[in-house]
Amino acid sequence: MMKKRICSIALALATALSSAYAFAAEEEAPPQEQTGIQADSEQSVEAVTGEYTAPENEVQIFVSDDGNDSNPGSYQQPLKTISAGISKAVSAKDSAKGKTVSVNIKGGDYYIDDTIELNASGTKENPFIIRGVKGETVNIKMSKKLMQNMFSQATDKEAVSKLPSTAKKYVGEYNLNGILKSADSNNYNLIVNGSEQTVARWPDKEFDRVAKVVNTTTFTGKEAGGRVSKWAGESNAVIRGYFGVEYRFEGKTLSKINGSEVTLESKPYYGMKANDRYFIENLLQELDSPGEYYVDVKSKKLYYYPPYNISGSDIEFSQNTKTMLNVSKQSYITIENLSFSGTQGTGLNFTDCDNIVIDGCEVKHIGKDGIVMQNAANSAVKNSTICFIGNRGIYLTGGDRTKLISGENSVENNHIYDFGRKDRTGGVGVSLEGIGAVIQHNLIHNSTAGGILFSGNEFKILYNEIYNVVNEPCDAGAIYSARNYTFRGTEVAYN
Repeated sequence: MMKKRICSIALALATALSSAYAFAAEEEAPPQEQTGIQADSEQSVEAVTGEYTAPENEVQIFVSDDGNDSNPGSYQQPLKTISAGISKAVSAKDSAKGKTVSVNIKGGDYYIDDTIELNASGTKENPFIIRGVKGETVNIKMSKKLMQNMFSQATDKEAVSKLPSTAKKYVGEYNLNGILKSADSNNYNLIVNGSEQTVARWPDKEFDRVAKVVNTTTFTGKEAGGRVSKWAGESNAVIRGYFGVEYRFEGKTLSKINGSEVTLESKPYYGMKANDRYFIENLLQELDSPGEYYVDVKSKKLYYYPPYNISGSDIEFSQNTKTMLNVSKQSYITIENLSFSGTQGTGLNFTDCDNIVIDGCEVKHIGKDGIVMQNAANSAVKNSTICFIGNRGIYLTGGDRTKLISGENSVENNHIYDFGRKDRTGGVGVSLEGIGAVIQHNLIHNSTAGGILFSGNEFKILYNEIYNVVNEPCDAGAIYSARNYTFRGTEVAYN
């Protein structure tokens, strides 16, 4: 039998000038998620002696979070920012004939506000490499770090008056002045110890059902009852659900409340019918469960109901919608042993590139697609972890269908999970278009959407383990294709 949970809020001084907000509970915070990709534990010579000699056939540029961008970029005198490291490496290419050029990033957290643009190619013999230093953890983040001791118990009278009575003493507030840049509440994410928190919603889990359709944009809910009146006047609330059909999930901004009637800003794509599933989110009035949060755009305050004592926790707030790494029309690039996280846009984007290798990386807490390779050739994503993704884990296109020329791309030995967190139907683990890609030895799981979607010819989908997917929609599958009888020649085996 579970022990009875005893909860209380403890307010204590962290310093003479700041207060600490902590949710005191019998259970402690879970171990923090291991962030970043860990290279093997064998220590290199330089880690032990502090000395370093670069390989003869490689020009190496080093970056460290305690470096300086005025430094030359050597192991002993590294640069500070990744963009400076890339710029230095690109400049070194002209004098590095016959040698590999690499950007080597030492362990640490690298917070970025803008897209890392890579405009450089390598060759077959000497690829252009961006890597994390062996044995060190490199986290590249677009989120903003929040200090747990800057939380305080919610005191704003207007906000507190909206909070459910059972939650008032447990909810803390955080002033986001200087942090909050976007007014789009659809693009916020609160991450605590590596776990994404939930926007305040009702029902807390699952869905309510449409009881009666009043007109094309208005309905009443089966279980909502009198609580609907609490939603009146809220302009940022969003109703999400399966309207009209069970294979399209969409969200509509709340327009108004009239008695028990809920009106959407516009008609759902497939209309609306009785018994459709829906929930409403982004309401301070529904902030009633541990792990939920709400951002008040006007006051720039974050309200949070922590599930455990957050003292010492790693807390990140994500709102940036930019792509983290963008590469266009380049060749022979290797990205390895790096962790990318914290954008509400796309993680890594490659367009019209060939011979790209993403190896041993981690891409997580991404609002749109994790990794995108469009019109790719001879490229691979391997040995990587892609998780907590809003849309698709990997989107890969390549090859010429009209001539049946393979793109020679591959997705191999990756762990892909918790994808489709926003696009709960189309946000599959791996989405393929074109011809000839090999998808094999991947572990794909935990999503409302499907595991693998393919549109094209002569793919090989082999030896993948897929489970706990397609949990909500219909007309979907663990491995799925549709709507075109010319999608032929694909081998699906040993999955």
